[in-house]
Amino acid sequence: MEELKTQIQHESSLAANYARRASAAFAENNQNEWWRINATVSHAAGRRCQQLIQQYQALSSTIASS
Repeated sequence: MEELKTQIQHESSLAANYARRASAAFAENNQNEWWRINATVSHAAGRRCQQLIQQYQALSSTIASS
């Protein structure tokens, strides 16, 4: 459980960092960089984070019903 929490925090932090970088690129009118970060890296980190959260919720439900 703790490992999942740590992984969620790490992926969440990565996703937030990429989102900040994408916002900075957008503000600088660097559309190529914004697209690369936002469309690929940021979304991938967000998806990984969401998958980990779902695993955590499933594990929590299993433990609670035991």
